[in-house]
Amino acid sequence: MSERMLPALWLRIVGLTIFLVFIAFQKIWWLCALVVAFMVLTSIQLRQAYRNRNTSQ
Repeated sequence: MSERMLPALWLRIVGLTIFLVFIAFQKIWWLCALVVAFMVLTSIQLRQAYRNRNTSQ
């Protein structure tokens, strides 16, 4: 099931990256830290989705 979420997870990581760049230019550092935390969580979810995809094949 999680392998179906791969496009959405990649879209989320791209959106978070763009948002992070915008927030960094605005110099709102606490929000940058929050976005980085969300990016780490998304990366963990991506790794788990790819791991599940490889084991289900």
